[in-house]
Amino acid sequence: MPGNRSSLASRGHVTPPAAWGLHSLLSLTLTLTLTLTLLRSHPAHADPATLPPPTLRAASDLDGLHIWLGPIGAATHVDGSWDSAWGGTVAALRIREQAPLGAVGAWLGGTHYALRDGGRVWLEGVAGTRRLGGRMLGAAAGPVVELADLRHPRLGAQASIWCFAGVVPYARLGVLEASGPFVEVGISLSLPALRF
Repeated sequence: MPGNRSSLASRGHVTPPAAWGLHSLLSLTLTLTLTLTLLRSHPAHADPATLPPPTLRAASDLDGLHIWLGPIGAATHVDGSWDSAWGGTVAALRIREQAPLGAVGAWLGGTHYALRDGGRVWLEGVAGTRRLGGRMLGAAAGPVVELADLRHPRLGAQASIWCFAGVVPYARLGVLEASGPFVEVGISLSLPALRF
């Protein structure tokens, strides 16, 4: 059986564990986000008499640097068949709503296939604008790697188009070595974790 590691090991075949598997990367990402959130929630103590009065920003003012964190779900067509995928994303975005280039940043994400062995991890550069119809629309592109228990990592590249509408629906086209091209359609439920 392909998944029976004990029978492979008894015949002298040893499959080394992936140094940075999908689960390790997702755990590291969540740990980093929680640490940053806790550090921001406990500022250094200062004398209240020397502090300026707080100024509150309007809730509609989204300008600034944001860290967004959330789950992702998708349908993926890879190796000639459809599969579902689930995972998580972290995005660091500089938002300037009135500027021609309204969003610039990076999107780190990972998904695990439901039926197929393994999953994918990616890092994309992100750009978006509100000048095309009023909603924030954008594109992203960057490297991707497919990880699996019984295969070597497969490198590739991908490009995505997305729209912010409370949730972030997206469509993605990419290519992986040995697997060939893939198509993905999904939704990321990105929630603001930090704002600077």
